[in-house]
Amino acid sequence: MIYSNLPDNEIVIAVQNGWLDAYSELIVRYRDKVFRTVNGMICNYEDARDITQEVFYKAFINLDKFRGDAMFSTWIYRIAVNMSKNYFRRANRQTNNYDDNFFNEIKDDNASEMGSDIEDRELLRTLYKALDKIDYRYRGVLILKEINQLPYEEIADVTGLDIGTVKSRVYRAKSKLKELLKNKIPAYV
Repeated sequence: MIYSNLPDNEIVIAVQNGWLDAYSELIVRYRDKVFRTVNGMICNYEDARDITQEVFYKAFINLDKFRGDAMFSTWIYRIAVNMSKNYFRRANRQTNNYDDNFFNEIKDDNASEMGSDIEDRELLRTLYKALDKIDYRYRGVLILKEINQLPYEEIADVTGLDIGTVKSRVYRAKSKLKELLKNKIPAYV
């Protein structure tokens, strides 16, 4: 059966009814977005790859608990955000030290997605270092809003925050990022 034309909720129902191969379509639809969310929050490429796999495993194992009250995308992002928060709690992490391999892998994996504006490795280094200096609570909503293009209402559902708090955090994260990038990437701020 071809699942690519079905909406998420119908694919979820198919998986819940035993068509386990349908789950691969959900992975294809959301793996890049989930990875960008996790990587943007934790700023650690290798750990983000591992956590992304764990997110889809956890979602699969718990798919029978998915009631459809929210969209699948909201549910999978919520898992990703919570697992990213757990990453910080486990190791009491706030920032990372990057090496050249991190930026080479990011560039290689995302070059086609990022477009011609962000092909320079130094630009990536600057952006990720600046992003890493923003508190992860603000960083998370910024990633969901600006990279994954989620509406404020869905971000509120994902994070469990009020819409006003989400808007405030996005604004603060943008302001902090702009401040951190000031004089480093003048064309982008």
